[in-house]
Amino acid sequence: MDTNENRTQWHPGFCAAMQLELYDNRDDLEYHKEYNLNRKPLQIDLLIITKKETVSIKNQIGHIFSKYNIMEYKSPRDSLDIDTFYKVQAYACLYKNSGNKINIHKAGDITVSLIRHRYPKNLMKLLRAEGFIITKPYPGIYYVSGKLMFQTQIIISSRLEQTDHIWLTSLTEQIERNRYSDLLKATDILNNKDEKECADAVIDVISNANAAMIRQWKESDKMIPSLERIMAPEIAQWKLQARNEGMRIGIDEGKCEGKREGRIEGRIEGILEGRIITYAELGLSIEEISEKTKLSKDAIQQILDKQQE
Repeated sequence: MDTNENRTQWHPGFCAAMQLELYDNRDDLEYHKEYNLNRKPLQIDLLIITKKETVSIKNQIGHIFSKYNIMEYKSPRDSLDIDTFYKVQAYACLYKNSGNKINIHKAGDITVSLIRHRYPKNLMKLLRAEGFIITKPYPGIYYVSGKLMFQTQIIISSRLEQTDHIWLTSLTEQIERNRYSDLLKATDILNNKDEKECADAVIDVISNANAAMIRQWKESDKMIPSLERIMAPEIAQWKLQARNEGMRIGIDEGKCEGKREGRIEGRIEGILEGRIITYAELGLSIEEISEKTKLSKDAIQQILDKQQE
């Protein structure tokens, strides 16, 4: 069984994916992650507030949206059962009661969305048995109506149209190789800073959840551009840490500028060596590694020879 430390933190990826899903309406929506209902530890996974009374959400997920939209996300290993369904309805009731004026949050202005990757057969069966009406206006999106105070939908991300919902459908522990590559390509063409930050958050979660599978893909030349993108932030962080540590050590020990820079460059050289070895393990030739690292072929050969000693 996974420990809490080893489990993937899915919720940051979900919140980022939802911002990307609804990005066409970015100026119309406010996002409140892990919204506290009161002083006790009761939190809504994501609260989305529309800024205008009349706004048309372009993404199918948001077609049900009203003023206040409560979202509950279940990670791939979490269940979505009848008790969870009613719990989120209770969250909506508490949110309705959380205003500083009577009826400031009108019931008709509140919607509930429950999101899970796999189809919850038992939940759907129980809902129908209890008299609820379930309709499917779009692939993977199910509206629940009947004896409910709030408009409610259940979203099954594995059944959404992948081309229309690339971010949410990718939150899985079993992502396909081509799907992962497409996700990286979609991220690379983003120009907006906020979009890129959200996309990076989604990719971080997916990469962590599929780490073993991605390590196997490293043997394929087709994944090299994608792996370069994954490695780039990590290498940049290593360089920053190396410089910060070098500066700290130099100041603490009163070393001269030359020695301090020498220590820093030594750490960075070690990082660069690791990158060269990784490229070699991926099957790149010395000429290709030289082009990527801007080092001479002789210097690269020396590093690789040293590795084999």
